[in-house]
Parts: sequence; C-alpha cells; structure tokens
Amino acid sequence: MALTRINNQSLLNVTSAGLPSGTVLQVKQTIKTDTFTTTSTSMTDVTGLSVNITPTSSSSKIMVIYDVTCTGSHYASYIDVVRDSTALALPDAASNRPRHTSTQTLRNELVFEHGGTDRHNGTILDSPATTAQVTYKVQTRARSTHTAYVNRGESDRNNADYDGRQTSSITVMEIAG
Repeated sequence: MALTRINNQSLLNVTSAGLPSGTVLQVKQTIKTDTFTTTSTSMTDVTGLSVNITPTSSSSKIMVIYDVTCTGSHYASYIDVVRDSTALALPDAASNRPRHTSTQTLRNELVFEHGGTDRHNGTILDSPATTAQVTYKVQTRARSTHTAYVNRGESDRNNADYDGRQTSSITVMEIAG
C-alpha cells in the first residue's frame, strides 16, 4: 500500500504546518574557506561566516551547528554563536571570567610554534519565535593586545609540515515545532 497522506493531508498538498513536530523543514549552510584576523578585544563578526533563514512558523526551532577553527595569539581563542545581535548558549556569569559560546585555552607553547589551531564546534537548539528572517553568525575576539585568527594558525608559515589552512562552517536547520 502506497503512502498517500501525512497528518490527514494529501501528499500532493502537504504544507509545513501539517508536518509532524520534529520534521526538518529547511537546511542552510555557509562554509568559510578564506582566513580572518582581528585585534579587536570586543566580539567581532567573522566575515563570511553567517547564514540567513526565514522560519515558516513561529513555533519552529532552529538547530545551529557550528564548526570553527580559531586561534588566538597568546594561547586563547573565543567564539560566540549569535542570532542577529543575541549571543547564544552563554554560560552563567561568574565574577570576571569571560562568557562565550566556546572558549579554548592551550597550555603548551609548542603547539603554537608548530602552527596549532583550536577547533570550536557544537550544536545549539534555538527558539527565535518569529517568521521574519534571522541571521546566525559567528563572532570572535582577541585577548588584550593580541590577535585572533580564523582558518589559520598564528605563525602561518609557508611550510609543508606545519601551519595548514582549514575551513569553518555554520549550518542551520528549521525543525517543525
């Protein structure tokens, strides 16, 4: 017997509103292949690492999957995943400690001497509660008087054994609510 109806709708006339909760309605992705550098100590948009999505329903959830190579001179790197201007998945405040979606601190100076990078990745389920277009993006910052790098190591030597280049990506999926 062939399936001809979903949630009492003919397959020829199915709308996103008639699909079961948890159904993936749309997927968008941006892959960044070039490098980015900043000396700003304030969170700064990483050029070319954002994606727009227009939810079909205000009850939809947006699953955000990020995978970012980011290195900071002086052994620390910071990433925020942001919806429009709201940082997502921040930890609770605790005195002077930095609050970011992801923080990496390397303790071995040799890692940087050999072109090491940090890999920030994770998944966030967001509830934007809108049918207007929203932008999800990645931000980074430098540690005081230092530099942050995306898709490259700090030394960035032209050497076949060290200092490779990487890619970063942000993917969003609308999930029916």
